[in-house]
Amino acid sequence: MPRSRGLRAGLILDLLRRPEWLCGILAVTAAAVCRAVARATGPLTVSRTALNADLAAPDGEREAA
Repeated sequence: MPRSRGLRAGLILDLLRRPEWLCGILAVTAAAVCRAVARATGPLTVSRTALNADLAAPDGEREAA
């Protein structure tokens, strides 16, 4: 792999110029905050079930039963 496409100092700056990447990072950060709030304020059985719901269909598609 050419160094120009690999890990380099300006990689973060290049990524910050991409709106998709920035929105993705913001979404992941917001999800982490929501998970922390759910764990801090709700019963573990409820918050744990809600947090695992995204593991069942990570791409938003559900299989027909």
